[in-house]
Amino acid sequence: MKIYILTLAFSISFGALSQTCGDIYMSEILPVVPSDTSETFLRVGIYCNENAYLDSYQVTTVSNNVVVDAYYCFGWLQVITETDDTVSLGILNSGDYSFVLNTYTSYSPDTGCQAFTLHDSANGSFTVSQTSSTATIHALNPETKKIIKIFDGLGRAVELNSAGLKFIVFNDGTIERMN
Repeated sequence: MKIYILTLAFSISFGALSQTCGDIYMSEILPVVPSDTSETFLRVGIYCNENAYLDSYQVTTVSNNVVVDAYYCFGWLQVITETDDTVSLGILNSGDYSFVLNTYTSYSPDTGCQAFTLHDSANGSFTVSQTSSTATIHALNPETKKIIKIFDGLGRAVELNSAGLKFIVFNDGTIERMN
């Protein structure tokens, strides 16, 4: 029984040490369905056996190909961490896109990071949807509120003076219930 426990502890420890700072464990597009009128983001997750932070990033878009270069600096604390960062891809035209995420790392516990080297890459694809044309909504004057339709609880058209439950639909979009 003790042999199994020691073996298990060794394999867990060995697995944690086999990863190095800058390994990508997650990359996802936000929002899930981006549109051509709002900003699109890439959420980046890296593993590091030391405290790491996103020093800077660069986004290059050519046609429908997006390349994100993320520069991470590490070396302050000796702890195993997973770092999540979100980078802006900007407002993109509608269409299908592919992306490449490159992580670069630099170790410098005292003087700040200066020489970064490519560590890991990931890729994926996403679609930016086209936003439908915007409708202009004009406020209606309360005096112009007119009845468009009257129906009962089953959706049948009825007269205003009929007995029972009725729903009245007005031209401003409001619905009133009447008994």
